[in-house]
Amino acid sequence: MAVLAFGTVVARAFTLVSMPLLARIYTDENFGVLSMYTALVMVSTPFLSLRYVTALPLPRSNALAVNLLAASFVVILISGSILSALVFLFGQDLLGLMNMELLAPWLWLVVIGAIGAAIYELLSMWATRERRYALISKTVAKQSLIGESAKVILGLLSLKGYGLLIGQFLSMVSGSVQLFFNFKRDSGRLIKKVTGKRMGKAVYLYRGFPLYRMPSQAMLVLSQQLPVMAIAAMYGASEVGQFSLAFIAVMLPVNLLSQNISKSFYAEIANGRRDRSILSIMARVSAVLVLVAIFPACLLYYYSEPLFSIFLGEGWELSAVIARNLSFYAFFLFVSVPFVTVFNILKKQSIYLLVNGIRLLVIVFVFFVFPEDVSVDELVLVYSLSMSFFFLFVFVCAFFCVYQEAKGRGAC
Repeated sequence: MAVLAFGTVVARAFTLVSMPLLARIYTDENFGVLSMYTALVMVSTPFLSLRYVTALPLPRSNALAVNLLAASFVVILISGSILSALVFLFGQDLLGLMNMELLAPWLWLVVIGAIGAAIYELLSMWATRERRYALISKTVAKQSLIGESAKVILGLLSLKGYGLLIGQFLSMVSGSVQLFFNFKRDSGRLIKKVTGKRMGKAVYLYRGFPLYRMPSQAMLVLSQQLPVMAIAAMYGASEVGQFSLAFIAVMLPVNLLSQNISKSFYAEIANGRRDRSILSIMARVSAVLVLVAIFPACLLYYYSEPLFSIFLGEGWELSAVIARNLSFYAFFLFVSVPFVTVFNILKKQSIYLLVNGIRLLVIVFVFFVFPEDVSVDELVLVYSLSMSFFFLFVFVCAFFCVYQEAKGRGAC
């Protein structure tokens, strides 16, 4: 698993390293169109696979697993065909409603990107089943390198209309080729065991995934992408570009660090779990996280404008203001996210589903109920403060659940 995490770190590093160069090549409107494209692809992808792909590591027999793989592939193709038809019939109208008309020439790439991302996830989950972590790590890093390189090269060639989109597409799907040839070499013989009856059995056995996992995943992805979609609808592509670049610059390192801390915390409390010891570990870890996060958060709040001027160059002043407003969100996210794993340890997945639902409702309230006559940076400030209170709520819930378990009530 450490090998897999290394690939993710390298991929995120490529993104951060390329950002100053891309910010000097492309305009905020270009980045806005990229963010719209990414949002639509990310929202569509969970529905294409119906989340059957996440069940691939579970079957004990390879025969059942390969039939689940084949069934998932068929589901992706059928769902992708339905998505293509919907885009053909209603795509232009939908983009008009969301103020995303600039993306209209690239609707076909949204469909191909969503299908490609779903197929990559399918193949990577099979590789996970085979414990090919080094292979997955390589594809994650290579995808990022290929995608970021394409963005830079196409931008320098003055192909700015689609440089970012093509690069993003490659960063999501290019690893599928290597994963496919690996599957064909190591597991291709299993294809002979695929039959319609066995595929139907696999779909039935894991029917809980589209019923429960897909709604949870859809809410999570929608809550992540809704700010981009809402800002596009309320303001325009330029504002979306300014927001997206600020969000990536601030949240990418925060998410990377918090995810790795989450894995370490999960491993620590999963071994020989005792509720009172979890409370003690949570108290120590939370104190350390607060001490680690407070200085960068203050630095970002007070010095975002000169930092962004150096990092991104001219023309990104609004991004600097937005980044300053996001400092609250980043702080509470960093401090609280590792403790989400507590819900898995205590087998409280229903609470995690509820938490995702509450998060989505909060974001909908901020962007669709809040007054429309505010500037984008003021709206982001409200969003940041709302998310800060939300993650504080998650933090308190995690502590409360462990405390109740330690007392033997199981009240959560």
